[in-house]
Amino acid sequence: MTGVGRGGGEGDLTGERRSERENAGVLKRFNYSANVKKASAKFALLLALIGLVSDMHAQQDESDRKFFAETKAKAESGNADAQLELARCYKNGTGVATNEVEALNWCRKAAEQGLALAQNNLGTCYEKGEGVKSDMAEAVKWYRRAADQGLAKAQCNLGLCYIVGKGVPQSDGEAAKWLGRSAERGNALAQLNIGVCYINGEGVAKNKIEAHKWMSLAKAQGRADATKLLADLERDMSQQQITEAQKRAREFKPKPEN
Repeated sequence: MTGVGRGGGEGDLTGERRSERENAGVLKRFNYSANVKKASAKFALLLALIGLVSDMHAQQDESDRKFFAETKAKAESGNADAQLELARCYKNGTGVATNEVEALNWCRKAAEQGLALAQNNLGTCYEKGEGVKSDMAEAVKWYRRAADQGLAKAQCNLGLCYIVGKGVPQSDGEAAKWLGRSAERGNALAQLNIGVCYINGEGVAKNKIEAHKWMSLAKAQGRADATKLLADLERDMSQQQITEAQKRAREFKPKPEN
């Protein structure tokens, strides 16, 4: 029989020519196989990463537990710095379950030894009611002890209490005094607030140049809320005043904390 035979024709996958459908089928199978291999490789990589992360977490957990145990031993021997660090461990759950009451207890031990940062933190616990019932009078007591030692955070906290009369009688003069001391030590929140005091004449004489200086310094430290205040203030200032304020801000050098 003559004519088109099957051997070597378009239907013969072993011949030199293949139909488009057959070529597409071969390509599809090839792509499927390649995708399976890629997916398998990705899955294997994912498993490896999960294992790596799990190992890292286990190592970190072990490191935290060791740090907690060493810190606790030092704290129990009476080391004030270790007592404050132990309080942080209980607060943040580092190597131990979080426990605000234990955090407060160890913070108090350090504060009673005169550690200024612990005194400030204890004041914050009383203000926010962390591990203890909120008590602003007690908060102010501890803020004041730390502030008297020159701790900028505590001076700012004490100043803010006087602004609104929390735990103390409201006093613009006392607020400006403590905020000013904190601002001089570089505390950004205090710088912002003493700037507002100079704008409004609260506890200090009104002074746009000083207000601009302090708010510029606060803005430079990332206080975004100072941006609008500065813009509003500058609309009320001459260029000469702005230039002087900028000069004072550039020359500012924070006082060291005691």
